[in-house]
Amino acid sequence: VNGRMLTGVQQQLDRIRPPGSLFQAIEPISVVFDFNFKIKSVDKLSSLDKQNIKNQIYSTILNYFRFQSLGGVVDLISLKTALLPVFNSKRLKSDQANLFDKVWVTRSYGLSENTAKDLFLNNVYQLQPIEYGTLGTVDVEYIN
Repeated sequence: VNGRMLTGVQQQLDRIRPPGSLFQAIEPISVVFDFNFKIKSVDKLSSLDKQNIKNQIYSTILNYFRFQSLGGVVDLISLKTALLPVFNSKRLKSDQANLFDKVWVTRSYGLSENTAKDLFLNNVYQLQPIEYGTLGTVDVEYIN
């Protein structure tokens, strides 16, 4: 959401509001999820293999967030299920119980610099009605 869009929404609200009332357009709160993975490989992976794996992880998570709506639920168990085809390669040893090394959650309020980054310790994050989830970074460490 940018400033022009918010201004346009406010102008629409001002046109339709009844006399004596006040409607205020506010930006939704962005909840950014950053993912850290530690991936064990059966054999030595080339830099191209590593980049392809990271790209598959990134695009799978990005697609997951594309179907989220305001006030939805971010469910790491269903995200793990979506990621399994990437990790079920014969070249990777995946610990499906601990697929995510760490997941960080950052709540961002509009254009404000005031953010709080917290370690996500649960499998489910319930977004508030004015929050939407989005993908931040995907960091992958490869372990042989």
